[in-house]
Parts: sequence; structure tokens; C-alpha cells
Amino acid sequence: MNIWKAISTLLNNPNFISFVISIEAGATWDMIKKTMLKASEDVSDEYLTYQLFADIFNRFYMEKEYAFDEKLVMSSFLEQVRSIENVSTREITRQLLSSTMRIEVNDEDFFIWEKCFIHVCTRDKYQLIYRKVMLEQQMKPEKTPDNSWMKKYMKGNCCTINFKVFEKAIPSLENICTSLEKRVWNDIKVLIWEIIYNAQKHGKADQCRLKIDENAITIIDNGVRYSPLDLKAKEISGGGSIAMHKICYDYPEIEMEASYEKNENVFRIKFDDAVFDVNQLSEIRVPDLMLVTNIEYLYPDGEFKYYFIDIGRTVKNKRFLGASYSALHQLLEALEEKIRSEAQRKVFIYFSNLQDDRVEDIYKRLNECLHRWKNRLEERIVVISEDVSRR
Repeated sequence: MNIWKAISTLLNNPNFISFVISIEAGATWDMIKKTMLKASEDVSDEYLTYQLFADIFNRFYMEKEYAFDEKLVMSSFLEQVRSIENVSTREITRQLLSSTMRIEVNDEDFFIWEKCFIHVCTRDKYQLIYRKVMLEQQMKPEKTPDNSWMKKYMKGNCCTINFKVFEKAIPSLENICTSLEKRVWNDIKVLIWEIIYNAQKHGKADQCRLKIDENAITIIDNGVRYSPLDLKAKEISGGGSIAMHKICYDYPEIEMEASYEKNENVFRIKFDDAVFDVNQLSEIRVPDLMLVTNIEYLYPDGEFKYYFIDIGRTVKNKRFLGASYSALHQLLEALEEKIRSEAQRKVFIYFSNLQDDRVEDIYKRLNECLHRWKNRLEERIVVISEDVSRR
């Protein structure tokens, strides 16, 4: 395992960053521990990530024969995570550790840290996080894949995100793939958060969802009838009016419209060009095609019209040399469950290189399995081999 890349994967996770930001910078340690205690009730990935680093720091201090003060070290750690925008290199990782522990981390210290990381990360309680980190490293493509086939088969894809609580909207939006400038996208996210917050806090909405197309993002709620565009006419006071005025006057080219349809408020932000890459978010990753294992959704917060699996990317790793019929059947069962709820939903299974014998074997076995399932799947699982589509 590449340790600094593993640390980068954990600390750059938008959900973890949002979790850290939610703990106010000026909060007392007692308040922070109460927040942690509340998070521990759900045993969320974010809480486990915090506990993982607390245990790693604790072990590191034991190795160095230092006294470990959780309040001092971990409050400093949370502060550093908030302040460092992108943990992407070994040096930035070392800088984060040095700033957290207020010591100069040399090569020997970093080697000790690596041993502590592996020792703690492989404990049973952290297996879920460990597997996700390993999967991220193993399945990352060596080069940018050619996704031109998506434009033909996945045209019109869209993503729907349901929010039961306002807080979930913040981390969910962080992973959206967009070509918008960071400044523009950040201002739009603030407006979206304000509208969702107002819908639930003031409009008493108990259902709120976000729909993302390639050139639009739509907020839909069942609260009291209201148009966010009314904020344009109000004096700048509350968060919603400030966010709305900023979009209207800083980015006049952005089109916004509001309506009331089927007892729901609908607010749409539209762009002239395609600015959201919905397809990239809809990837399904397969940890192992030989063993019977669970599949993972790249963006589990959203529900998509179309999903895809890139088999060629999976078998590039030496661990994945083939596919068993049992694993393929389990994969198809999971996909069938996913597409059953929506009549238009499809899953595209893409084979990028049939010249590789291993990929060709998987292709043949998958088609054998699909042939037996033909009546059940109703051609909603589509197998694509490079430039040829087969069902």
C-alpha cells in the first residue's frame, strides 16, 4: 500500500472534510467529543476515519515514547485538515503530520508512521475503510480512459439526490464533476444549500431532491409554495438573499427559473453548455470478478438513469485475472435489483480491450449468464465491446 496516497484518499474525502468543518473551529474539546459521540451512534465512515487517525497517532506516540494527549493532538489535527485544501503529495502529508504534532517529521519518523498506519488500518474495526482505500488505489486507471462511447449510449443521463436532512446536501454536492470554475461552482453550491435549508426550515418541506443534468441543476421540494426568485427583489439580509444577489449580479449569464408543479416547488439553474459530467459519477466498481464480493457505487448518494461498469479497468490489476460464474451471477442479481425500481434505468457493461484474453473470457462468460437471464432483465443490462453493442 502506498501510505501517503492512502492518507490522501482518506483526508481528501469530501464527506470527511464536511464532517470536520461541521465541528466549529472555536468549539471546546467537550463539544467536539459530544459531536463525535453522536457520530459514533451511526458508526459513520467519517467517525471511523477520525478514530482511525486517533489510534494511529496514539500508536506513533507510543513508538516514540511520547505521552499522547488526545485533546491536544487531535484538536490540532482537525485544525490542520480544515486548513490544508488538498493533501496530494508526500511532502504535504509530512507537513500535515509535522503541524499536527508540532515536531519535525523526518524520514525515520515517517517510516514509523507508515508502520503504525498499516498496523492500525488493518484492524478488524477498520476493515471497511481499509478495503475502500485499497480499492481506490488498485482500480485507479493508469491513464484517462476514452469515454467517447458514453456520448452514444448514455446520452441524456441524469442524477437525482434525495435529502431528508439539510446537512446531507453539503457533502453530497462536493463530489459533483463539473467544468465550472471553482469560484462559480462554490457560489452556486452556497445558493443551493440556502434554498434547501429554507425549504426545510421555513417551508416545512419533508421531501427535497436535487436533479442534475449535463446543463442544469434543479431543486424540488414539497414545502409551502414559494419562489426563490423572490429573493432578488428583497433587501440583502438573510443568507438566501445574499446568495441569490451574488449569482444574479456576478454571473448574469446564468439562467434561473422557478415554478410550482404537482404541489412542489421547482427551481432550476440552467447553463448554455454541458457543465456537469453526470456519466462519470454513475460508475459501478467491481472489487473482484473471481470471488463473490459486493459491488461499489462511485457516487452512492445519487440515483442515475444510466450506470456503467468498465470491465477493462477492473482486470488491469493482476489480482483480477478472471471471472467465476458465481461472481457474475451475484453481479447480475445486484444490477437487477438496482434497475427494477425505475423503468428507464439501464446498466452498460463496457469492455475496452477484447484483445486481452482475460477480458475476452469474462466477456464470453458474462454473455452466457445474460443469455440465461434474458427474460428477467428485458435488455436493460447492455454489454458493449469497444465499438460494438451487444445485448
